[in-house]
Amino acid sequence: MEETNLRIVQVALSCRDNDATRSWYGDCFGFEPSGSFDPDALPEPPDIAAVQGVPGASTHLRFAVDQQYFFQLELFQYRAPEARPLPGDWQPCDIGYTTMGLHVADFDATLRRLADRGVDPLTEPIGSAGARRVCVRDPDGVLLELMEDDPRVPGSAGDPRPRPEIPVATRFLRASVPDVRRSLAFFGDTLGMRRHEPTLHGSEHERLWGLTGATRRVELLSSGDFWLELVQYDTPRPVPLPHDYRISDLGIVNLAFGTHDPAAYRAACDAVREGGYELTTEVDSPDIAKAVYAVDDQRFSIELLYVSEAGIEVAGFVPEQRQPA
Repeated sequence: MEETNLRIVQVALSCRDNDATRSWYGDCFGFEPSGSFDPDALPEPPDIAAVQGVPGASTHLRFAVDQQYFFQLELFQYRAPEARPLPGDWQPCDIGYTTMGLHVADFDATLRRLADRGVDPLTEPIGSAGARRVCVRDPDGVLLELMEDDPRVPGSAGDPRPRPEIPVATRFLRASVPDVRRSLAFFGDTLGMRRHEPTLHGSEHERLWGLTGATRRVELLSSGDFWLELVQYDTPRPVPLPHDYRISDLGIVNLAFGTHDPAAYRAACDAVREGGYELTTEVDSPDIAKAVYAVDDQRFSIELLYVSEAGIEVAGFVPEQRQPA
């Protein structure tokens, strides 16, 4: 599939307490709340189990935004099934979405706010002034890389960010994959992501998350002004996804490719089907949004999302305090 006007517009997380997690991201980094949604409260609730491919799923959501247009964190809290935590011996080389990267406007102030919340970095920061990086864990164990620099996708540096006063921008998602060639077929050939030289991280950054000396192959892709880094580790040997893994388990659920163009959304759905991948049941909110999930042949979930320009407030892409009363 050729590159389209779809862009990565969302990272979804499964949380123990999504209200507390949203407050944590706000207090520590400056994310602003941007609405909530309880499918079960609708007069005709969608079948979330069929949409997400999680038997018996019941959930409610909260949203938060950073300084970027048409981007959000989607925070799930599952009533059912039980959201199981990451294993105690989990490593960032283990298969799955592993890391979310955040550019923070004031690196030192961010570390002070984290310290006030009792959050210590995994290591000392590395990098020169203006380009320091360090890793922490969020309340549910999600690995976060804090970036003093702001790596923009080529060609997007001039794109305005409508909320520059918010001191955080979500910049990348990292995934440890069993076979990077198969991942390129899905994310590149099928979803139309652009391929780049893998310059987001060097081998020296592996020590930030405890994998000093790791050997791996890296591929760097982009969609809009957002990076997806695919990593195939040789050493340490990654642990596969558990046979009973569910996207409702605590951690990073998936990412969403979104657009305001219904034709582009439909073309992406068609490309996924033509690539031999299955789509789940579609959610259709007339005049507001359409959404559907897909899973690749290595069990990585993504969402395809259409949101009308008139529907971005309802869909949680505008801070609550700036939405019309």
